[in-house]
Amino acid sequence: MKTTCVSELPDSTEIRTACEEVDVRDVKVPVAIDLNAEKAKLASLEERQRALRANADTLRQQCIAANPE
Repeated sequence: MKTTCVSELPDSTEIRTACEEVDVRDVKVPVAIDLNAEKAKLASLEERQRALRANADTLRQQCIAANPE
């Protein structure tokens, strides 16, 4: 569908050009979920979170030791 589009240039002026209007619509499509794969991903993310939290705790303690109040 042909329409007129308005674009703003860096100097704040507007220009009008002919363009195609895009018709966007949401479509819901059922997707199979592999529960075993999702559980594995969750376990991996939880382990990564534990490691990052431990590293953050170590770095926090080093910062406190290097910068006493």
